[in-house]
Amino acid sequence: MFISHKYRAIFVHIQRTGGNSIQRIFEEHVRDLLEAVPIAPEKLRTKHCYLQDLQCALPQDVFRSYCKFAVVRNPFDRLLSWYCHLSGDRNSEDAGILYPSSLPAAPLAELAELAEIAERHESIGDRVRRAVQTQAPSFAAFVRLPADGADGLFARFHANQVDYLALDGRLAMDHILRFETLPSDFQRLAEHLGFPGRLPHRNRSARSDSPTAEYDAESRALVAARFARDCQTFGYREDGSAHAA
Repeated sequence: MFISHKYRAIFVHIQRTGGNSIQRIFEEHVRDLLEAVPIAPEKLRTKHCYLQDLQCALPQDVFRSYCKFAVVRNPFDRLLSWYCHLSGDRNSEDAGILYPSSLPAAPLAELAELAEIAERHESIGDRVRRAVQTQAPSFAAFVRLPADGADGLFARFHANQVDYLALDGRLAMDHILRFETLPSDFQRLAEHLGFPGRLPHRNRSARSDSPTAEYDAESRALVAARFARDCQTFGYREDGSAHAA
């Protein structure tokens, strides 16, 4: 997540949706980008916090008036991308918080609190990676990880994207971008915000066109049931097709 006071924007960063690219382009244009807010440690999330977390952590005038946006992705492709990412040697999940320059006039106690958030942020990512590599030797095993496994760390693999973006069970976002059309969607958002940065167009991978090629019949059915609300809310097909219906 990040908050830009300059452009009056709040970004809810859902894992594996291209959010790091958006954050980098904002960092190029905004010196005081806020990238950490106090979240209850028992929630086991920082960078990828929920909209309701931000509602609790931010001044209410900021939360109400700023433009809230996020990116969503085909849930089948997103879960496969997540496994490939975590099963590799290098992990950037929940990494890269920058906090001191975000609050230059903050009291020392507040800066110390954000430093603790950043340290916890890094450790959560490492714990997730280690747990996946230990308990999921294959993608089929990853799909079957229980939501209550690894002391709650696997719950993130069961949360629908709509859970990140809802308040009281209803979507509460001003702009929802799609991973599949991210450069053009981001350009429209940038024009709305008056933001000068642009995302580069990228070539889509062959895997994104047919994510269920890596699924067996059982895992495909499990993921379709698990993310049925995402498919219904954002128009993705429950057969794993990459495009919205």
